[in-house]
Amino acid sequence: MECYGGPLDTSKSPDNEGILAFIRLDHLMYLLTQKPQYLKHMQFALYQEFSYKYCYNSPIKYNPLKKLHWCSCGGSITSVCNPHIHPMSSSILDELIFCYQQTGDQYILDRYHDTLNWGKQSYNRQPREFDFGKTGWMSERFCYSQGLLTQYYPDHTPASTWFNLLPWAAASVIDGYTGLVWDQEVQKSK
Repeated sequence: MECYGGPLDTSKSPDNEGILAFIRLDHLMYLLTQKPQYLKHMQFALYQEFSYKYCYNSPIKYNPLKKLHWCSCGGSITSVCNPHIHPMSSSILDELIFCYQQTGDQYILDRYHDTLNWGKQSYNRQPREFDFGKTGWMSERFCYSQGLLTQYYPDHTPASTWFNLLPWAAASVIDGYTGLVWDQEVQKSK
């Protein structure tokens, strides 16, 4: 169930985006049918997602991530050919906590907490915190290594993120957080 030939930057390469869609589909199918196989598929797919996810903090060599003491733990790499972390996997916080609640799988709960905390530190909490943009702005590329440094400061020093506002990136984090709020409201109404 790999995603091959998807986005242009990952042509013919296993990509994180495909497994995220599969996880969301399994969640919906389980909610609609209550068939246990969808929950099992979801749990298996989450473990596939975790193979893209950092469960430790890598040493960061370049700013702005270095000066911010930014943590790679909880972030997921884009694909096997793109050495950077992107925020898309933050959108499945709802699925992570749901699967934990159904299965009691402690590893899933641990990765849930990592993912939740990663999103909290990956946007400008004040203007230019990441050396660009306004409060709330977020990039899509966080370079945990020197593998894909393409953004540079004016003095030609490499930067460990893109200096670009990418609304989909922030939307991925917001989507994950709002799903959790929605679930809490639904639980209260029962």
